[in-house]
Amino acid sequence: MGDLTNVAVNRMTGKVCDERIAQMKHSKRRPIGNLANPNLLFDYTNREIGTLPDDNRAHFQWVSEVAYKNIHRIVTRGYDTTELVEAGYGVCDVLFIDFQARIPLVEERKVLDYILICGLEDGLSNPALIARLVTRGKSYLTQACGSSVLAFGQAYGAFQAFGKMLEKYYAKIAEEGLTAEAAAALCVEECYAEDHFGINEFYVKDETPKHLLAYAEAQLAGKKELKYIPFLKLVVAAAQKKLGYVEAELMAAMCAAFMDLDFTPDAAWCIMGVTRAFSAGAHACEELERE
Repeated sequence: MGDLTNVAVNRMTGKVCDERIAQMKHSKRRPIGNLANPNLLFDYTNREIGTLPDDNRAHFQWVSEVAYKNIHRIVTRGYDTTELVEAGYGVCDVLFIDFQARIPLVEERKVLDYILICGLEDGLSNPALIARLVTRGKSYLTQACGSSVLAFGQAYGAFQAFGKMLEKYYAKIAEEGLTAEAAAALCVEECYAEDHFGINEFYVKDETPKHLLAYAEAQLAGKKELKYIPFLKLVVAAAQKKLGYVEAELMAAMCAAFMDLDFTPDAAWCIMGVTRAFSAGAHACEELERE
């Protein structure tokens, strides 16, 4: 089994807490992707599980309400992140674990993946332009990404405000006995002038929001009850009666899909803020390469 001198031991039983820790120097890892390629500098297949630092210094560790890290592993909501990756789970799965303490259905993961891809800053929006501008000052990439987030106002990042609006008026169906159509009409009447309304003429010719909603409905049909995507469609229909030819923005479609995946509006904004910061980083890298 190997030397167990530095292995964590259960104080109550005196036994090794985790058999894998005892096998650290002797583990053989299952190759993932190209990690077993002999041309790589790091021998992944024979790596240690975790690390055992010099006992002369305190072991690094941190803990939060969601996760903890020590010398052996990073654990979030009770899931060992190394085991998750080795089992084939990815970023979208971990987002469900972090925010909902569960592993998603395959269909739910596909919808979230679609949302994140749609949310990348592909055009020269204000956040992307600010990231490029900051980069030209020879700043760090993190500064460029951080500055782009400051430009996420109601025009570019109203996920939280729009989601709470949708949540508020959908709740009136049960709380006040309104029909879904009446609740949607009330939402339009009281909120159409708000910056975060999310329904306007700008997306009349852009089919992306419709494609996203259709994809989410097709993937989740029969898997779970959809509430906010159907309600958003009713709000759009009510807005068209009052305002003319308008359509839901991509932000509105993404937020409704997020909420039907059981994410809160706050979680949707948090996830999209990080996602768009990464894409702003891509803009910053391109700007740097141009110089």
